[in-house]
Parts: sequence; structure tokens; C-alpha cells
Amino acid sequence: SAYDGIRVEPYSGTAPDVVIEGCTLQANSWTGVSVSGWNQEPNSLLLQSSVIRNNDLYGIHVGSSLADILDNTIEHNGGDECDPWYGWGIYADGDSTLRVVGNTLTENVNGLHLDAPLGAMDVISGNVISRNSVGGYEGIGIEVADSTPALTDNTVSGYLLPVVVNGGYPVRVPSYAGNDFEDNGYDTVGVTGNVESGTWTDFGGYNHFVFNTAEVKAGHALTISAGEVIKSVQRSCYWEDGGELRLDTGATLFAHGTEANPVVFTSMRDDEYGGDTNNDGSASLPDRGDWKGLIGGQASTIDLDHVVVRYGGRDYYTYPSLWIQGWATLRNSTIESNYGDGIGVAPYSGTAPSVVVEDSTIRNNNYSGISVSEVPGSGFTCTGNQIYGHSSQYGLYNG
Repeated sequence: SAYDGIRVEPYSGTAPDVVIEGCTLQANSWTGVSVSGWNQEPNSLLLQSSVIRNNDLYGIHVGSSLADILDNTIEHNGGDECDPWYGWGIYADGDSTLRVVGNTLTENVNGLHLDAPLGAMDVISGNVISRNSVGGYEGIGIEVADSTPALTDNTVSGYLLPVVVNGGYPVRVPSYAGNDFEDNGYDTVGVTGNVESGTWTDFGGYNHFVFNTAEVKAGHALTISAGEVIKSVQRSCYWEDGGELRLDTGATLFAHGTEANPVVFTSMRDDEYGGDTNNDGSASLPDRGDWKGLIGGQASTIDLDHVVVRYGGRDYYTYPSLWIQGWATLRNSTIESNYGDGIGVAPYSGTAPSVVVEDSTIRNNNYSGISVSEVPGSGFTCTGNQIYGHSSQYGLYNG
């Protein structure tokens, strides 16, 4: 059809109960099935034993509804690889509550998206979510946004990532039991969107890393414990988001390692720390500019001790791998092999930052080791450091 195969979106009156069983809904320019209860109490949907395929936007869209999606085949839905809104087997948003059980989702651009504040009641169980990876891994198997579904006994394969947590980390995250997340580009969990106060944690035993941009919200504080290795990557077509951990105004990042167990921020291709996260053995090597870096916004606070930052400094443009626009302390740390400056200190507006860099090694970066601009002399302290091996500019540049 021109739009949706079946669309239920009442604007007044009693919300209907919708039952769809044993149907084939295919080749629609928007969605196979769309059920939304935006304007009154939630709809109720039972979608069972049906085939939903070859729809341009979503196979199934659920908005502010109660939905049981059971034992369906959902395949070949979605179009634009690089538009995160355009191409999901199942897309749920609003105050929806879902039970998604026993479905086969095959060759959808992305698998299942949950953006539901009531997601603590969501059950995602026994689904097979797969995509042919010939030609390279792309897409997301399951994306969870600001909700806490139970992910149990699912198989996700052939995607760039099996799971992405988009907003709410580390407070609102899925629970995991019995899932098989092997045979993806990265068999790990990506963290993107808003980050809240708490400690960086590898929930479910899965390594968590920064996917595109993860931003600690204004006034929130993120703690990273000794020994944590946080790698970063961008989705190949999102060149404007080069893999960055960013602090909003007034946010805090506290990362203290030890000499034996530093906190490490690095490229997904860096096998020296955290092992072969991108599952290609020695086929790829890390390089300067594989990700963007740590970005501290206005009036933010960065406190780093025994930290390693390497192979950052670029998305579409060139950046410092540690970009300070607020207050920062860096001690006993290594900033190395980055595409731009190792450290950039520049407030741009507002209060000039107070920055201390002590007893650290800043080496082998493509531009300057440390670049300082618009900071009063009393606001920057640099003592006991080793700064060397920078390709094209200065060890310490004060502009």
C-alpha cells in the first residue's frame, strides 16, 4: 500500500483491542503494522503467527500500547542504513509495554528498538534476530532506550552490534540471561546517548564501549574503576560522531586506575588492551584517529589518575584526544598516538578552566602534545611530565 498495511491510531473514544493472526503484510511504503495509542489509554495488540516483510520503514510499529508479539516471521524491513529512524523489524516507543517472544527477525536493516519508559515490564525472549554479514557488519540487533527490559534466550548474529543502550546508562539497562550474542561485528554492548550518575559497569558480563557519542548529563557524575578498558567506535556512515565520551555542562568524570591496572580509553581495533574486541585476530591494527576522544564541556570536571588515552583525535575533523573546557586534573597517565593534539585546553566562553597535568607521559601525537589557549597563566599547571615525539607541531603550545 501507499503507507501502512494495517494502521490503528484512534484519536478519541475507547482504545480498541487489536488481534492479528495468521496474516501476511508486505511491501508497504511505511510499515506492515502500526498500532498507536498516543491520544488516550493504550491500545492492546496481539500479533501472532504472521509474516511481516519488505516494508520500507518498520515491519511493526508500537506506540503507547500494550503488545504481545508472538511467533512471527519479520524479514527484509527497512531501507536507509544510515538513518536510525528508518529501518527496524520492530520499533516500539511511547509508554508501551511489550512481550516479544519466539519471533524470527531476519535481514532487517536493524532488529528491535525499545524506547519505552515503562520498559521494566518488557520481556524479550526466545527470538532469533539475524542478518547476513557478507560484505561487512552493519546495523543493530537490539537497541534499548531509557528502559530496562529482560533479554532472555535470544540469539543475535550478523549485526555490527548485538545490543546498544541508548540513554539511561548505567541506571536503566537491560537484564541478561541465556542469550547468544556471538558472530556479530563486535560481540559487546554499545553505550550511546545520555549517561547518568553511576559507575561504568559491564552488565551481564558483556564488555561495554562507547558507540558514536555517549554524553554524561549536566550535573551527573560518571565513575570508572581501575582496570576498566573502554573502547570506542563509530558507525561507519555517522561520520559526524567519531566515537566520543562527552561531558555536558557541570558534569563530572572520575577515572582512577593504578599502575598495574590503569583505566584505558582506546580504539576498538586495539588488541593490546581488552583483547580482540572486533573479532578479526590480527587483520586490523589500531591507528591515530580511530575514535574522537574525551570531551569536557563548560564547567565540567575531569579527574584522571593512572589513565591511558590512545588512538583518538578525529572524526570528520581533527580534535584533541582529551579536550578540556572546564576543570581537569591529570596525573600519572599516558596520552599517546592520537591524531590531533594529545591534550587541548580551551574554554571558548565562560570561566577559564583550571587544569593540572602532573607526572604524565604525552607522546607520539600527530599535532602538539599539549595545546593551551585563552587560559590565564595561573590557570594551567604542568609539572614533572615527559612530552615528546609529536609529528608536526610542539610539545607544549601556549596560544
